[in-house]
Amino acid sequence: MENASRRRSMKWILAHWGQSKRQAFEAVEKALRAIGHSCEWIARNDMQVRDKLIASIKGGEFDVLLTWQRFFPMQQDLITALKESDIQTVYMDFGFHPHYESVVFDTKGENAVSSLQECFENASPTNAILDRENLDELLEIGHAPLAQIPNHESLERMCYPFVLVPLQRCGDSVVKYDSRVTDFGHLVRRILVLARGTFFVVCKTHPLDRNVDLGIPDYIAGNHIVLREPPGWRNDELGEFLLSRAALVVGVNSNMLFRALLYGAPVIATGRGWYSGSGAVNEVDGVDKLTSLQIPRLNFEARRVFVLSCLSRQLHLRELERPGHLLRVLKNAGVSGLESEPPV
Repeated sequence: MENASRRRSMKWILAHWGQSKRQAFEAVEKALRAIGHSCEWIARNDMQVRDKLIASIKGGEFDVLLTWQRFFPMQQDLITALKESDIQTVYMDFGFHPHYESVVFDTKGENAVSSLQECFENASPTNAILDRENLDELLEIGHAPLAQIPNHESLERMCYPFVLVPLQRCGDSVVKYDSRVTDFGHLVRRILVLARGTFFVVCKTHPLDRNVDLGIPDYIAGNHIVLREPPGWRNDELGEFLLSRAALVVGVNSNMLFRALLYGAPVIATGRGWYSGSGAVNEVDGVDKLTSLQIPRLNFEARRVFVLSCLSRQLHLRELERPGHLLRVLKNAGVSGLESEPPV
């Protein structure tokens, strides 16, 4: 009771981003209310309520804005409102593992100017939950399990070593606004040219956009294969298998690139992501700047720090049933005004 009486109630705006993210927002809302905070939902992409969202940001009525990923350039009005206000902002993105069942929380900006960037510069996680001696243990616990060989007939036609090219949905906002890639077929064909004589190429389409036309046959012996798996456990199993065995992963800004870091696979990204500027991946600005598949000499300490920092700010949705977990992670991400210890 003493903790409850001392606890400051904070007001949160949940600027949600469509039905596909609703489960994560509902879980966070439930946990925030359980620790004594209030929440209001305002759709960030609904132009009919955009003025209300901007007014709420500027008005000083709310303490924290929670939103999914980041604001794109076409949402400059929201970016300007945030810069002119004192409201804190917490960004969410998919966690490493399991996909769609965990989220990472970040504050102080977005992507390359976020608080995650601070850990790259300092070479240690910012406000890490565990001390330095336990970081290796945290990495081991968070590492996705090595996948067993799944029962896919198409895998028998693959050659090793291979480059994995995981594709997103063609109309994905992070492809349209965070990259110069406008044609997945162009990207895959460029990789095929660069891989010739060195790597077999495995292209995995997004399960919800698996009929995308890449302008190439789905299979040429000794050259490449395109895997078009529908949603479900077989697709998830295939993804883990490919990530755990790829010699190199090349993509735009997919969660698959995010997760590839757990497996230690070198990554080339042709779009902007949370890892931007970290040295954890090799970044090129679009397809035309992709001139080599030579495995880049990456800063593996930066990658290690990035992975550990994200793991220290990751919560599985089921863990939100214990709201104290959310409080610890938000404090770890840098949200001010929260009490030191979670309420009992």
